[in-house]
Amino acid sequence: MKLYNALVKKNQSGKIEDIIMIKEGFSWKAFIFNGIWFIYHQLWKEIIILFSISLAFVFFAKLSTDFDKVSLQLALFFMVALNANHWLCDSLKKKGYEFVGIVFGSNSTNAKLRFVQKLQLSEFADDQFGDAFLNPKQYQNRKKLERKKS
Repeated sequence: MKLYNALVKKNQSGKIEDIIMIKEGFSWKAFIFNGIWFIYHQLWKEIIILFSISLAFVFFAKLSTDFDKVSLQLALFFMVALNANHWLCDSLKKKGYEFVGIVFGSNSTNAKLRFVQKLQLSEFADDQFGDAFLNPKQYQNRKKLERKKS
């Protein structure tokens, strides 16, 4: 079982619009595809910092041996992969999501299902979920029609 951070985005009426599960800990995808991973998740500040550090490594590479260059680059990738999911959570919080808890699951879908089941068992289950969460296709179609009318 893996540990996931549950982040929830609510609409203006306080109903749940979206739930995202972010795995806690090391991110292999960020380790292997570090720059692409940051671009995919739109972490612009972090990609600029990562690019700046990489440029500094190129500049200081002239002063060191090949082993030092590779060691420093691997250490950087490892540190980035350790913190990548944390930075993603922080970015989502700035976009209106709020951290609501930690959930165990074999994968993110399983963790999301467990989280939703836990929410449904709570006393406010009837009016907790918004249209965007309960029926996303119908909600998107309604939003498209509203945009066309205006």
